[in-house]
Amino acid sequence: MNVFRFLGDMAHLASILILLLKITQSRSAAGISFKSQALYLLVFVARYPDLFYRFFSLYNTIFFLASSGWICYSMQMRYKATWDPKVDTLRVEFLLIPTLLLSLVLSETITSHYLFALGAYRGLYILNWIWRAFVEGHHVEWVAVVAGLIQTALYCDFFYVYFTKVIKGKKFQLPA
Repeated sequence: MNVFRFLGDMAHLASILILLLKITQSRSAAGISFKSQALYLLVFVARYPDLFYRFFSLYNTIFFLASSGWICYSMQMRYKATWDPKVDTLRVEFLLIPTLLLSLVLSETITSHYLFALGAYRGLYILNWIWRAFVEGHHVEWVAVVAGLIQTALYCDFFYVYFTKVIKGKKFQLPA
């Protein structure tokens, strides 16, 4: 068993559960980017299309697709009045256009605890890739590795704040 993959998956699972709990308990989608959540749903649907007709995985199909769909549904239907599109400033075109172009060439504000769990998921997946390359002799997919390293590096400033403020019990609030 690859412990790094398991821990990475559990951190990812925790990040989603934290977000679902935040939305449900507060009955609000304030501070959460709908555009980001819609992109997660798009990624899961695009990444696992075979799960609908060839392979059934409770973990991927039910949890990731259903939870992402539920988050998007909740933000647009149940708690739409609490979500402010003026604050959701993510420029989706800056992500989708380069991604679309790269896909032709290559294959392949929220609570601080949610962001930490999401960052930990990415970091643990780096250890998973190292484990698979050296222990299991798995082929390294460099596009995924470089993208994962960049994505994880983007969390470094947040990790610093998380450990120096949140863990020490100091007041810290992410911008809404």
